[in-house]
Amino acid sequence: MNILFSILIVQILRVAVADFCQSGYYGPDSQMCTACQDNYSSTQGSNIDSSSCFPCPENQTSSSGNTCSPCPDNFYSQSGQYCIGCPDNQQSTGGQSCTACPQGQSSVSGSSCSDATTFSKNQKQFIIKTIFIIIFLIL
Repeated sequence: MNILFSILIVQILRVAVADFCQSGYYGPDSQMCTACQDNYSSTQGSNIDSSSCFPCPENQTSSSGNTCSPCPDNFYSQSGQYCIGCPDNQQSTGGQSCTACPQGQSSVSGSSCSDATTFSKNQKQFIIKTIFIIIFLIL
């Protein structure tokens, strides 16, 4: 019984001091680590083989061998995918999902919302008159 107990203690201690691959890698020990693919990561201590690599959560990404981190502002991702710019007239911050710009603001893909540029009725009339004058002078 003491021998069996001793073997069990040795196994527990060996696991406790095992030299695991760091997060973002997998392998049987730190001498044989392989990087998880882009947009995947792993947790140190449970990363024995490639099935230990998990897709980064929604709105997060990673490059090969790194841990998952939030997409930059105004970008988003599906789980396990690269970050891409939020669609026009949407924005995001801190790795959150894209949301519509507030009333009176707009954006182009991958940029923050800002006040929409609008022309007043007088500005539109001035531009139309100027175009007609230029056309008249050319003819």
